[in-house]
Amino acid sequence: MGILKLLAEDSRMSGTAGWSGTTYLRVKLFIGFGLIIAVLIAVVVSAYSGIYEVQASEKVLFDEVLANVADLPALRANLNAERLDIAMLLESDRSEWSSWLDDLSKRSKKDYEVINRLILRFRNDPYKSFRFGEFIDMRDQYQRERDEQIKMLRDENRKGDVRAEFLGIQETRYKRMRAILNELENLEMSQARQMVNQAEATTQARARTFALFSVIMVVFSVALASFVSGTVSSYFYRAKLEETALARATRSLKMMNACNSVVMLAKEEYQLLQDVCRAIVEVGGHKLAWVGYAQHDEKKSVKPVALAGTDGDYVDHADISWEDTERGRGPTGTVIRTGNPVIVRDTRTEPGFDPWRYRAIEMGFRSSGTFPLKNESEVFGALMVYSGSSEAFDEEEIRLLGEVADLMAFATTALKTRGAESETEKDSKAI
Repeated sequence: MGILKLLAEDSRMSGTAGWSGTTYLRVKLFIGFGLIIAVLIAVVVSAYSGIYEVQASEKVLFDEVLANVADLPALRANLNAERLDIAMLLESDRSEWSSWLDDLSKRSKKDYEVINRLILRFRNDPYKSFRFGEFIDMRDQYQRERDEQIKMLRDENRKGDVRAEFLGIQETRYKRMRAILNELENLEMSQARQMVNQAEATTQARARTFALFSVIMVVFSVALASFVSGTVSSYFYRAKLEETALARATRSLKMMNACNSVVMLAKEEYQLLQDVCRAIVEVGGHKLAWVGYAQHDEKKSVKPVALAGTDGDYVDHADISWEDTERGRGPTGTVIRTGNPVIVRDTRTEPGFDPWRYRAIEMGFRSSGTFPLKNESEVFGALMVYSGSSEAFDEEEIRLLGEVADLMAFATTALKTRGAESETEKDSKAI
């Protein structure tokens, strides 16, 4: 209103001087508002340009690079499991082959799905495409030889030949395939780090531009300075989220690889359980991991058989049951009864956690995940994982720990079967 009043007063001035004064004021107002609009446009253009760059980087990072980082270890894990299946075929009776052969078939089908996805993602990178093509050729040779070995195993007299090939040329092929997958995974991790660094550099460059615009807009408009400040904050927040997501994905994948390595080298059941718990704590970053077996005694108690991490006698005094009572309606008892995972998002407020709440809070356990250990006939135990963060168990972490639990159950069942067969063989020899 003040500007309009001034213009009206100037317009009432007579002669050339009045017209010149009004025109000068209008020019100054036009230039002033023009500068505000120009800076605002520059800020908007710069903001949308930065958002587009970061979004494009995010799309490549999440749709391709991190997807490859997840698929390559999964392919390697399947390769390890197929190798374990062949080893079990060598050591088991023909009557038990069906489960191992069925597992081989399922894993091969899953491999083809993963391989097809990776082929599509690697198609624009000549080197990665070439190396992955080498892996596919090697894998085809490995599978053809494996199928021939299975046929040879039907003849008891040729088991020695199959074992020699398994430990000879097939072992060499396995190591070469694993080396290729490790190389590709390292390339993807390096690319992911570069993209995160590039996103951070882009964000910092935009921040410097916004700082300059902020100084200009302080003169013309406080509102525009607020807009710039909010935009810069959003960029820093997005970059931090990307960095955190990458760190968690890397830690989880390393934990899965460590657990796979433990299973591959396992000779004894309880040492296997102990080593997996240690990997979950030391590599996965959780505070406590332990395994309990369901007992078929009067109390239906849960017996701890392996433990790693910060305990403080928490497990020894937990007095957990899997009966439908107060001490059996917690996460462990519920998992053993139902066979489904149970996630406690906050130990301070979770219903049904009362018997263990005070001690858990004292030990710094903010959340927990409990996963079933089951074979074909029953749930025989559970894997319990505790974390100091209330946000530790996201969808990906739950999936990975569920796979670890399944792998533990599979391996322990296999070791028990092998042990029972060994005892039977000793008894027969004694007779």
